Amino acid sequence: MSRTRVSDEWVMGATVGAYAVLTFVLYFWGTAFMHFWCGNSYESVFTKDGRAPGSLALLIPGALVGVMDWGQIKVAQRGALRARAMRAALWMNLVGILGFLIAYSSNYGPDRDNAFFAIVSLVAMAFWPLGLVVSTGNLVWTGVQWSECLMHECSTPDKFA
Repeated sequence: MSRTRVSDEWVMGATVGAYAVLTFVLYFWGTAFMHFWCGNSYESVFTKDGRAPGSLALLIPGALVGVMDWGQIKVAQRGALRARAMRAALWMNLVGILGFLIAYSSNYGPDRDNAFFAIVSLVAMAFWPLGLVVSTGNLVWTGVQWSECLMHECSTPDKFA
């Protein structure tokens, strides 16, 4: 019996979409999702109507993660990267940004009643830097293999063409 898998392109699209949703939510309703314990700055990041215009900067890492995910998918389709390493990085990127989205949208603070949800979102957020490191490592490793192939006239140049 064959099991249907979530496609790599779907995971990449969900990751970039989560960045866009997080940016949209924080831009238009930033103060609605922030607690007083979220910062101790004397300068507010919010406007008087509750928007957080600085959150538009989240589109930059969203685009970078999208490009890295797309690059990994294309390299894995040619056989130059193990599909398992690529899928692990894609899922870590998705789980990480979903952790941030859950943390902001659930509006859970660090009190005893909401400790479970706070821990779940923090664990999910821990995947964000790990996914970025694995994605970068996958692309760097592929680049190293490609440069060695160019220098030593490898037998499978079509993987990198």
